Amino acid sequence: MRLPIIKPRQLIKAQKKVGFQEARQTGSHLILVNEPPRGKTAGYRFSHSPFGRTPRARNKISKKIIPVPMHNKDIKRGLLISIVKQTELTIEEFKELL
Repeated sequence: MRLPIIKPRQLIKAQKKVGFQEARQTGSHLILVNEPPRGKTAGYRFSHSPFGRTPRARNKISKKIIPVPMHNKDIKRGLLISIVKQTELTIEEFKELL
């Protein structure tokens, strides 16, 4: 199923519905962040390395950071697919948010 061609503002509106928030803007890119719920941080296990014990994340509950280009042009399909994958949504779920 093909994704529609959309403007950056439409993408940001859809991402906010999923729980992303605007963190900052660096140049022409807006950075969206999705914080994990309180108390639901990533679990850690320790691995032994020559430098001592270092923590490694055990599960996928972590903060997601997604940069969105804020140009006056449409977002191309390849970039849009990449952003949808980073938010861990299916194409159908994303289309419903628009």
